[in-house]
Amino acid sequence: MNTADIDARQQTLDWQRANHTILAAGVAEVRADIEHFLARQSNAAAEPQALASVGLVDASGEPLVSTLDSLCRHFELTPLERKIILLCLGVETDSRFAALCARVHGDDEMAYPTLCLALRVFEADDWTVCSPHGSLRKWEIIELGQGRARIFQPIALSERILDYLLDNSGIDRRLQGMVQPVTGMLGNGDASAEEYAVAREVAGQLAGASSAAPMSPAIQLCGNDLLQNRRLAQMTAAALGCGLHALALECLPHDPTLLERALHLWEREAILGQSLLLVEHAEAERSAPPSGPPLSWVLDRLRGPLLVSSRSPQRGKLRRVVTVNVPDRQRQHAATSWAAFGVVSENRPDDHRA
Repeated sequence: MNTADIDARQQTLDWQRANHTILAAGVAEVRADIEHFLARQSNAAAEPQALASVGLVDASGEPLVSTLDSLCRHFELTPLERKIILLCLGVETDSRFAALCARVHGDDEMAYPTLCLALRVFEADDWTVCSPHGSLRKWEIIELGQGRARIFQPIALSERILDYLLDNSGIDRRLQGMVQPVTGMLGNGDASAEEYAVAREVAGQLAGASSAAPMSPAIQLCGNDLLQNRRLAQMTAAALGCGLHALALECLPHDPTLLERALHLWEREAILGQSLLLVEHAEAERSAPPSGPPLSWVLDRLRGPLLVSSRSPQRGKLRRVVTVNVPDRQRQHAATSWAAFGVVSENRPDDHRA
C-alpha cells in the first residue's frame, strides 16, 4: 500500500468518526427535547443540559457534510422530518430512548417512537409527515409497524436508510441480483477523441435531469458492441461525477406490482448513491420468448436520468428517447491501421458502409 492509499484510508476514517460525532450530537439534542417535554408535562423544572455545538470542517476548511445532511438535501426533507429521523436513530443507538418513549406515551408497552410522539414532543402540526405521499413514507425512509391507528404505530428507520446514515456501503439488498455497480476500466486501450466527445454530449443532456423529478428523455446508446456501450456509459457517468449501475432487462420481474416495486427501490437508490442507471437490452431472437418485461414498461415508469444500451433503436410509449450512436472502436482501429499503410478510406477492403 502506497502513501496515497494510506492517506486516503486515513481521511475516510477521519470522516467516519466526524460523521458519527455529528449524528450522536443530533441524537442527544432530540433526547433533550423529549426530557424537556416530560418535565413540562409533570410541571417539573428540566435540568439544563449543555449540548456541545458540533461545527466540524473538512480538510479544506469547509463545513463537513454528514450523511444526515446529505439525506435531507437529496430528499428535500423539512426540519421536522430531520428530527423524526434522529428520533428513530436514537432508538437504534441509545438505550435510554425506549424508556423515554414509554413515558411520553404513558404506557410501558409502547417503548418505541410513533408519529404521535413526534408531533407532540416537537410541537408540530404538520400532518403531512403521516401521509403515504410525504417524503418519509414515499421514499421508505421510515417504516410503520402493525396495529393501532396510523399515528400510534411504531416507526423505525428502514434498513437501507440506517446503513446509509452509518456509512455502511452497498445497495438495497432487494436490488441485489438485478442491479450491479459498474467499476474498473472497460475495453482495451485509451478512448478516442470521438468517444470523449460523445460522452460529454450525453453528459450534457443528462446534467439537468433529477432523480426525483418528472421524466426527462432517456438517452439510448446504440451500438453492436454492448461492452463498448457500457464503456461509453461509464465515461458519461465520470463526466457527470456520479456512479454507474447496470441493470439487465431480463433480470426484472414480469409481474407489474413487483416491477413497480423494484423500479421504485432503484429510484431511491439513485438518489442516495447519486448514481446513474444503464438499462442493458440484449435483443432476443424473434422466435424466443421474452426474458424480461418490455423495455417500454421500464422507460415509461422510471424517473430521472436514464441510459439504455441496445444494438438497435428502441422506443418508449410515453417517454421520449434520444438515440446516440456509439463510435465503433473496431472500425476506428481498422481505419487507423489502413491509414498507416497509406490506404485511403474509399479503397479499404474492410469498409462495409452502405
